[in-house]
Amino acid sequence: MPRVSILIVTYNNASQIQRCLTAVAAQDFSDFDVVVIDNASTDGTPDRITLPDSRFSLVRNADNTGFAAANNQAAAATHSEFIATLNPDAYPARDWLQCLIDAADAHPAAAFGSTQISDAEPGRYDGLGDTFWIGGLYWRGGYGQRVQPESPPALAEVFAACAAAAFYRRADFEALGGFDEGFFCYGEDVDLSFRLRMAGRPILQVGAAEVRHEGYASSARHSDFAAYHGSRNRVWVWLKNMPAVLMIPLLPLFILTQTAMALRDLAMLRPAALRGLVAAIDGLGAVWRQRRIVQEQRRARIGDLLRVMAVSPHRLLTRDALTRPVDQRDS
Repeated sequence: MPRVSILIVTYNNASQIQRCLTAVAAQDFSDFDVVVIDNASTDGTPDRITLPDSRFSLVRNADNTGFAAANNQAAAATHSEFIATLNPDAYPARDWLQCLIDAADAHPAAAFGSTQISDAEPGRYDGLGDTFWIGGLYWRGGYGQRVQPESPPALAEVFAACAAAAFYRRADFEALGGFDEGFFCYGEDVDLSFRLRMAGRPILQVGAAEVRHEGYASSARHSDFAAYHGSRNRVWVWLKNMPAVLMIPLLPLFILTQTAMALRDLAMLRPAALRGLVAAIDGLGAVWRQRRIVQEQRRARIGDLLRVMAVSPHRLLTRDALTRPVDQRDS
């Protein structure tokens, strides 16, 4: 049984997928298998795939089940110690997997994120872990900022690992049921990381584990699809996971934030985002039932949660990464 299973979910990624698979096959660490799930692509993606070797397998779904469900499907088909999620438009450096394995062997965290470099602009970051702001917004930390010679830290604590190139301990992933399939796409990685944190499990960012990432290859960044799911899911992440002791005093800020976002979407003529907000409200019954489970499983102290959340409005404006360097002696 391999130590790592790499899960790649494709949807209309014909122009990216082979480059991704070639980069995975060239990894220095070779004790892995790969499951590619094609979510009913209409651009011929599965027919364009050439599997590099016997470690790779391809599953063709009859319908687009969504990023969350397809990753859970791939995870259930494997039995490795670790699970790595990788977007088909993410191209890992040769030592990417080795860096993640080394970090996981040295630190008992639940999840590990990768340094994402923009494929179009290699001098800029695509993300240094996901940052979560207490008012209910989240973003890829450092997105679009210039790559710094001494940044990011070799190992740092972050709020969430971006699933474009993330690494999970299977035991932790399965204990919490994997990704929430109700999210379909967008925000499911932040939701999983929030649940892991609520369970008292840390999440680290591995500076040396680099991938080049195109970003938004399966759906345009400002498409109706992205606007709808992004608007809906950010409401669910906050209401499902925020502890009551923080939720009650922060509720006015959350409502103000969502109102401001809705007004912005209205001014920008983005009806799909407004439909997403309505869908979020319609789905609150199921979210509230899930919330009870998350809160019952909470083992984390409030101070530990706040330490990795963005509090300052300034960080919200700059979209900086929020990282806390980890001493290599920590365990």
